[in-house]
Amino acid sequence: MVVTTAENWKFDEYTKPIKLVEPSQAELPNGTPCQSSGYGYSAHTDNGLPGQIAQTLQWMDIDCITIEECKKVY
Repeated sequence: MVVTTAENWKFDEYTKPIKLVEPSQAELPNGTPCQSSGYGYSAHTDNGLPGQIAQTLQWMDIDCITIEECKKVY
């Protein structure tokens, strides 16, 4: 996500820039530490279908995998 602000601020232990992937590197190597975030579904119905969207932003630490590795799972 890109956030635009009306004023400048100083980076500290709570706010800091993150490294963005260069356009020429559309894919990170397997095992690269990443974070994923979004609102997504926080609950499912009895038949396993998504039922309730989270009210707060959710996040988790993950290890990235390549597209080729992902296709092996599906």
